[in-house]
Amino acid sequence: MEQSLSRGRDKSEHYIFITGLGQDHHRFITKEPGQTGFDNRGETKMGACLDAGFRVKTADGGANKYGLRLAGVDIDCDCLIEANSDGDVVIHALINAISGLGCPPFLGKPADALCRAGIKDSRVYLAESLRILQEIHPRLTVVHASFSIEALKPKLWLHIPAMRSSLAKLLNLPITSIGITATTGEGLSGMGRGEGIGVTCLLTAQEICPF
Repeated sequence: MEQSLSRGRDKSEHYIFITGLGQDHHRFITKEPGQTGFDNRGETKMGACLDAGFRVKTADGGANKYGLRLAGVDIDCDCLIEANSDGDVVIHALINAISGLGCPPFLGKPADALCRAGIKDSRVYLAESLRILQEIHPRLTVVHASFSIEALKPKLWLHIPAMRSSLAKLLNLPITSIGITATTGEGLSGMGRGEGIGVTCLLTAQEICPF
């Protein structure tokens, strides 16, 4: 957590700006022998690894075999996240950034308890994290969120506008206060080799000083 002090338009008001940093990573389940979730015969380990993945909905209401949810947006692609929840790695990084503002970690026991209760939508986890933030820091207001996504696949350029819009609604911010960039990683990491997806989130919040 980092703080800075600034004076508002009303010169009698001063603001403290606080930043929180969060990251999260998820592996992809693949069908390649020897890769995550499969044995050397190309069969799923434990007999149910693919069934544990999240599936996006098709236009007719069915479920795709593959797909991701990122920033609350369902993306039809040839990837499948290995996760207990919906595997929304963007929102998970955001939740970790909220914890970085000075809240107890939410991803872990609290989120696992919700998941065991059948609540797998990461947007619910985010709403609960924001509620806890408001309880602990009632004068703190989130004003900006910036995300950097690393993944060889899927290609996200066309999905970024919808992702920004979704995050703006979830955080009750103007879309101009949401930034998202994406990189392939150039093969330099597991994400860059197509083994998964990683997200870093930098969250900025402001608090009016009581002096």
